[in-house]
Amino acid sequence: MNDWKNLYRPRSQQEDYTPATIDHFMNPRQVGHIDDDDGCGRLGDPGCGDALEITLRVDEGERIADIHFLIAGCPAAVATGSVTAVLARGKTVREAFALIEADVLRALGGLPPEKVHCSLLSIGALRAALSDYCLRQHLLRTGRVQSAEEYRDKRDGGGLSFTHDDLAAAVRGYTTDGE
Repeated sequence: MNDWKNLYRPRSQQEDYTPATIDHFMNPRQVGHIDDDDGCGRLGDPGCGDALEITLRVDEGERIADIHFLIAGCPAAVATGSVTAVLARGKTVREAFALIEADVLRALGGLPPEKVHCSLLSIGALRAALSDYCLRQHLLRTGRVQSAEEYRDKRDGGGLSFTHDDLAAAVRGYTTDGE
């Protein structure tokens, strides 16, 4: 094979990836970062070195109007980040919280067993971004921050203070289990 794109796939795994996985790796959707995000989630897997960030924008109806991801990782991690963003876009916050790893794997037509953990990374980062959105809304409602900009400044600057109870209260009603 003299195709340059095959350089990015280890020869031992070329046949293990589905066409959908290869497509999402070679042509990832929703790549980038939203500067004035409504939610940001970052997650890394120290075991394999993959790191993923998801930023999203939520409309007045609490529907994900825009979502982007940035990743440093293997082909499976890129593909799962891409398909997770595609699956979440247009869903309500509650619907997006209901997405699970199996939805990502199903959309890709499966992954090699040693790469299944990549779907956990993408869903984890999505849930972190959704939780961040919910926490911001909770802190705005309770008057602990006055604006989305203040929230982002405190979050990104390390000055955001909240408790586990704050986070639990923030996501209650959005998740299927209330946690």
